Amino acid sequence: MNFLVTIAKQVQKHFAIFTIIVAIIAFYFPQVFLWASSYLNLGMIIVMFGMSLTMEFDDFKELVKRPKTILVGVVSVFVVSSIVVYGIVNVISLPVGLAIGLLLCGATPGGVITNVLTFISDGDVSLSVGLTSLGTLLAPIFMPLLSLLLVGQMTEVDGGEMIASVLLNVVLPLVVGLTIKALFRETAVKISEFSPLFSLLALALMVGIIVGLNKQKLIESLDIKLFIAVVLFILIPTIISFGISKIFHFGIAQARATAIEVGFKNTILASIIASNVFKDFPEAALPGIIIAVISAVLGPVIGNYWANLGGGIRAEAEKQQEAMK
Repeated sequence: MNFLVTIAKQVQKHFAIFTIIVAIIAFYFPQVFLWASSYLNLGMIIVMFGMSLTMEFDDFKELVKRPKTILVGVVSVFVVSSIVVYGIVNVISLPVGLAIGLLLCGATPGGVITNVLTFISDGDVSLSVGLTSLGTLLAPIFMPLLSLLLVGQMTEVDGGEMIASVLLNVVLPLVVGLTIKALFRETAVKISEFSPLFSLLALALMVGIIVGLNKQKLIESLDIKLFIAVVLFILIPTIISFGISKIFHFGIAQARATAIEVGFKNTILASIIASNVFKDFPEAALPGIIIAVISAVLGPVIGNYWANLGGGIRAEAEKQQEAMK
């Protein structure tokens, strides 16, 4: 058990490097991952189930205590992000398949990496967990709705299939995991110490599968326009949502948590949805993978930069301690 916990911590610590290595291996030796191509959906289920065991139903109770923060956060995660991405897609004039993939990424909730990045940035981790949890549960509503509005201008969108895919791959394992933890808490807590290991391995496997399946499309699609679009996808929503948070008088720690939630999405989910729903555009699965890899590099850089600026959750705690003296 202790060995698994140690391995889990090391994989989590070096996940950015691990993901990049997996992507490179999949690009040059796709057959290493293609055997698992029929298990893409199972991979996402494992990711969400492992994530759910690290969460609590109390995470949702915490949200009730700060409705303004949550409302601004949820609107930023889905609506602001999608509007920004729609602008990026049109200004850069991406091909239809890649544009569909990027728009799907904009409509996803925050990813499993956001809680770690918020911790690195000295942000409000409890808010990050709450936004990730709520955003994941709201995904079956917002993803199809935003896709119909934005992607529907480019191609036909099967909203029913998208809802079913999000419910199966995201909401169901999340609810099952939370329920198991509530009923068998002691056992679930022990498992949750190393369950992130299996989530991260499944996430890396999905990166390998999608890169391997779409190697030729990746070669054809990789250019400076796509790279610029991906970097802007991360940076612009992050900056704008931080600004919006400050307009609504969020503290530094809360603004960082919200900005990270908006800028670092569950883009692997977008790739899975693209593979399931937009089969006529296989390249639509690529932006989610490329964003995931670049996010794994940019995320810790931004997180450490913010942490070094100070003023985060630890600074708030120190102020409170000083006030109590």
